[in-house]
Amino acid sequence: MGEDALIYAITRFLMCQQPEGHKSCGKCRGCQLMQAGTHPDYYTLEPEKGQKCARYRCRA
Repeated sequence: MGEDALIYAITRFLMCQQPEGHKSCGKCRGCQLMQAGTHPDYYTLEPEKGQKCARYRCRA
């Protein structure tokens, strides 16, 4: 499992409203939003195409 996949799986679990053991349920509103890529509390930060992410540029 790659780092991105691991981070996404942990985030899905944290956003899940009805986790089943150590997994997200995949049925609740939080899981549906994560699967659709539209959860309002989930952001993906990536460098611009063709650019490396400079530390000072990634800070908010």
